[in-house]
Amino acid sequence: MWRCLEWRCQKQLHRIDVDLALRFNDVAEKHPLSTIRFVAPNDVPLDIDFLNPSDPESAAYVSKRIDFDNFLFEEVQNLTTVKIFQNYKVLDVQTNSESAIVTTDKGVFNGKVVLGADGAQSIVNKKLTSTKIDRKHYMAGVRQYYEGVDNYQTSATIELHFQKELLPGYFWIFPLPNNQWNVGLGIPSDEWGESVVAVVVLAPGVDVHIADLQAMVRDKLRSSRVPEQILFEKELPYNEMGKLIRRQIKALFL
Repeated sequence: MWRCLEWRCQKQLHRIDVDLALRFNDVAEKHPLSTIRFVAPNDVPLDIDFLNPSDPESAAYVSKRIDFDNFLFEEVQNLTTVKIFQNYKVLDVQTNSESAIVTTDKGVFNGKVVLGADGAQSIVNKKLTSTKIDRKHYMAGVRQYYEGVDNYQTSATIELHFQKELLPGYFWIFPLPNNQWNVGLGIPSDEWGESVVAVVVLAPGVDVHIADLQAMVRDKLRSSRVPEQILFEKELPYNEMGKLIRRQIKALFL
């Protein structure tokens, strides 16, 4: 994954803290940019130059997500007013008139506010709002890194190609540090983005922890099959023919 840090992002760093923006300028894991190139389906390009040499806030970069997010994380770690809990899995989020209650696999947290920054599959969104993902308008991204690309003259340019075969998706070429290139495409998909979940009906008198069920799946199958969410229900929905009604189970997680 990557982060495109164009001038708006750089301006936000300046607004948060000028020293923060200056420290990011010293980070090596980024590649400077000056131009965005849009290529229409008829292969006609449109270049937009956005750098202003007299304005340091107009600087733009491409950085791998792991590098940029790590930079921000290390900045937060240095704040004495922030306490960080790592490797906690959020299992449930509830609110009442006085607080927000976050249940994890290692304990329960209470606070005045809870902010969910866990993407389109946010457990905060699922638990606290009625907003649902529209699978008919879902986009999937596929990308690959390349190294040692020769004779490429637009190393300060991001390219976005809008090919007829991909519309409303697109094809991209992004330069990265150390002569790497991020090449990929975004395409509509109503399947990608789904996660592994499970509904469990316990036998009478049986009590089990979610973490134990996840560990069992991990041991007997593989990590990619471990359910991100597990719901306990009294019974499973079946039709008159005795077949499981999968759409009703899927609706429990949407």
